[in-house]
Amino acid sequence: MVVFLFNPCRFGMHRALLRLIALKGFISKHIKDIFFGNVFLTNVLLHLHFIQLYNLKAEKMKKPVVFVVVFLLAGTFIYGQANRIAGHWLTGEGQSQIEIFERGGSFYGKIVWLDEPLEDDGTPKLDKENPDRALRRRPLMGLELLQGFSYDASKNEWSGGTIYDPENGRTYTAYIRLEDNNTLRLRGYVMGMRFMGRTTHWTREVRLRE
Repeated sequence: MVVFLFNPCRFGMHRALLRLIALKGFISKHIKDIFFGNVFLTNVLLHLHFIQLYNLKAEKMKKPVVFVVVFLLAGTFIYGQANRIAGHWLTGEGQSQIEIFERGGSFYGKIVWLDEPLEDDGTPKLDKENPDRALRRRPLMGLELLQGFSYDASKNEWSGGTIYDPENGRTYTAYIRLEDNNTLRLRGYVMGMRFMGRTTHWTREVRLRE
């Protein structure tokens, strides 16, 4: 003889069992053991109860699972949108190349190439216009011009950051938009008023310049 204690997680099994019991007419609240040939089905009703509870839980879990999947997909999409500005960009004047990258959930941009990286005496160009005297001896190469930009999906722009202009040593509030995949529009402004500022356009480049 074989004692058959089926797993309530196997949905096909319990449906077949219900049909079999119905055909034989053995449905009874007092059933403890049912004999079919050489197979004992022990505590059938108890197992069927477990199956019912399992099905109810599975049904209730469908909505949370769907919500989690949608949430993850939405997060992936938004991250992909935000990351579009990452890469190498040639500034409007063509004098420098900026690498924009993500760090800690925000976007930054640093100088990675200069058309004229050296002074007349052969020394690297420095941030000599910086209002902070202690920073005037730092090299322009590697200097972070863009800091703290976050993607705003509702406006399809990157904002909340600043841009530093080494030519005059000033820092401006700024926002960034993509006019197309290869053209970046950056506007710096003062006093929180976007109409009081200057706009520049950068062009995407596929690799770091040498």
